Amino acid sequence: MDYLERDKPDIKCIVEMKLRPNIQVDWFGDGNYRLWRKDVKEKSEGGIIVLTRKNLTVKNMSLGGNGEEVVGLVVTDERQDINIVTLDVPPKTSAWPNEQYDDMVRSTIKRMKIEVAIRDRDVIVGDFNCREVMWEEFEVGNGEEWGEQMLDFAMENLLTQWVRHPIKGRQGDTLSRLDLIFTKGVQIRQGIEYECPLGKSDHELLKFCLDVGLRVENGDGYKEELLNYARARYNDLRRYCGNVDWSTMYQEVSIQSKYDKFMKIYNKALENSVLKYTKKTLRRNQWFNKNCKKAKSEKEKALRNYKRNNEEAETEAYRTARNRYAEVRQKAQKEYEQKIVENCERDQKVFHKFINSKLQKKEIVKKVKVGDDVYEDVSDIVAKLNDCFCKIFTSETEFNGIILPEKKQIQDVIVSKSDIEKVVNGMDINKSIGPDGVSGRMLKECQEQLLEPILDIMKTPITIGQVPGEWKRADVVPIEKSGCRMEPLNYRPVSLTTIICKICEEIIKAKWCEFLESEGILRENQFGFRIGKSCVSNLLCFY
Repeated sequence: MDYLERDKPDIKCIVEMKLRPNIQVDWFGDGNYRLWRKDVKEKSEGGIIVLTRKNLTVKNMSLGGNGEEVVGLVVTDERQDINIVTLDVPPKTSAWPNEQYDDMVRSTIKRMKIEVAIRDRDVIVGDFNCREVMWEEFEVGNGEEWGEQMLDFAMENLLTQWVRHPIKGRQGDTLSRLDLIFTKGVQIRQGIEYECPLGKSDHELLKFCLDVGLRVENGDGYKEELLNYARARYNDLRRYCGNVDWSTMYQEVSIQSKYDKFMKIYNKALENSVLKYTKKTLRRNQWFNKNCKKAKSEKEKALRNYKRNNEEAETEAYRTARNRYAEVRQKAQKEYEQKIVENCERDQKVFHKFINSKLQKKEIVKKVKVGDDVYEDVSDIVAKLNDCFCKIFTSETEFNGIILPEKKQIQDVIVSKSDIEKVVNGMDINKSIGPDGVSGRMLKECQEQLLEPILDIMKTPITIGQVPGEWKRADVVPIEKSGCRMEPLNYRPVSLTTIICKICEEIIKAKWCEFLESEGILRENQFGFRIGKSCVSNLLCFY
């Protein structure tokens, strides 16, 4: 148990153990664990133990019956629940009567279905003895019946199987994947580590880290200070912006004064027409349909009758309604997910939205390490990330290329309302808001009233060569790439700039490219960043 004492994992799952009646939890670690066990007295190598850290709360425990070796734990760390299922399916040998083995397999599948139906985040680990299943190709060789049942179960419940390499058995045995790891609604971070077997076991030790961080830090609390543009009263906003006297902004000469006037009017318009986010107390799953609602109502009604009378008939009625509700929920969720998978080619947006809802997580950077120093204070973390990002920033050098004749130099960039309207209509309204707080959804909804002020703002920087101070700022968000989370350079800086600045850049770029194309300044062998040309056309020109 040197590994257990060295690495101190949060959860330890061990199968094929003959457990002594007087077993002590201290034998498996440093005394900071709780022990959960499933004994199988009929087998010489049977038994499952699961050890959990004392800082993890186990809300529920379920043990398999009817011969199946299953231990299910619903674990929480005061942030979210995750269902950990450990099981052991023995191989079919001559010692097993056919009927008894088939009953055990059916009971195991049934128990796993029940466990998966309980929570949205599940992890199933253990010795499955599915030798003939090719998980990457979703095929079963040699007609292995248990393997086919397990493959069907994994596909029906959209489980991900993570073990990619055969686990080496005893000397002389062929390589096979007996120990498997399935997940649903949760990912494994940085793959699986394969270590030496424990004691005299012939199974390699599988070590992995679950990426179970919150999808949103502290729930949706961070949104409570943001404006909910999706539920804004845009009729009132259009009316207000249409009645505003913009002449005071037009009369300003300084671009900074113009932009300050614009932002003052913009923020005044938002005061009563755009409310802040309200904290959601309940988020119903999309697959929760009318049948689920009806079954839930029947279950609650049966529960009230059971509490009121507490007789055998009411008890049985409540059990029936409760089980019915679980079946309806499971069926509705399965049909919803299967429909998404079946229509993934035709409706890729819905498919990717569903996948991202399972994978996307927004976790704050809790600490960084620079050299031998570790920083945990927020201001120190921000300063160190900024220093590291600045070091790798590439500063532009002076242009030393060929100077074109004056007749082939672009003299003026003329911006019109139609140019702005074209860019605004093609904008993604779900993009993040920049440091000035201007929303793309707001500009798109009120473009008829705001196009003229925005045009006036854009003409001034092009004419005098100056931009507002807000256009020079950006909110930099560190996005985790890979590797250690404490290393600053393992984060990719993403800059969120102002929406109006990006509109101006897009228009200038389009005018510039149009001029280069019309004047024939770009060479024919220039394929990058040109409309109608790509890497494929670059390769084809050589043949």
